[in-house]
Amino acid sequence: MKTIGRVVRRSGATAWVRVCHGEFCGGCGHHSPDDKLADVEARDLVGVEVGQKVELHSDSVRMLQVMLLVFWVPLIAAGGAAWAGSEAAVALGLAQWVGAVGCGLAGLVMAGALVRRVDKQSAPGAGLAITRIVDRAACGSAALASEE
Repeated sequence: MKTIGRVVRRSGATAWVRVCHGEFCGGCGHHSPDDKLADVEARDLVGVEVGQKVELHSDSVRMLQVMLLVFWVPLIAAGGAAWAGSEAAVALGLAQWVGAVGCGLAGLVMAGALVRRVDKQSAPGAGLAITRIVDRAACGSAALASEE
């Protein structure tokens, strides 16, 4: 997926780019849904400067990996742990729901810890890269200029 935005900040090998979130992330949770613009961190492959209009490219394989990790791993972990907990509770003579709820929550917490650990180990701007410098804005020049 590609989109265009404006560089608002640089830091080492990454840059923060202001983009229209409706076109780019549509509900990523990093900003209010009422905001028209969002700042995203991306690897700087072309040597950009603050204020330049750039094209961002997202790695589709990385996006799929993130989707699986963030959505499916917690669901599978919670469901599997809840099933194991309900079976263990029956074997111990406890109420089945007690084991299911307790172990399901424990599985969800462990999956959350795994997601957090993977997030901390990922490189800044991983999955997003600035591929070229352009001279037009994704939301129109007026929308990006009004955020200055």
